[in-house]
Amino acid sequence: LSARTQSSLSAQCLQLSSYLSTRGASLSLASVAYTLQQGRAALSERLALIADDMTSLIEELKRYHRGETGRYYTRTHTPSSAESTLDSLARTWVEGHQVNW
Repeated sequence: LSARTQSSLSAQCLQLSSYLSTRGASLSLASVAYTLQQGRAALSERLALIADDMTSLIEELKRYHRGETGRYYTRTHTPSSAESTLDSLARTWVEGHQVNW
């Protein structure tokens, strides 16, 4: 996700977590990720989440919105989790670089 401001990004997280909580069971993580990346301009405030399933995606969105730590990346937050290829890609993207997902 990306937005012009942190407050807009937080609002997007709340809106997306709400939508996925009610309609996400019929969606795959891959289709959600694809939809959020394609045809969108990457704005200055960026959020990258690492999730294993829809439930963990919704929880990470809520954690970001509440200002809690989690397995997500922003310019100012890096989780203290094991480093994987996904973690590296997430960090690269939130730093403002292009990533070929």
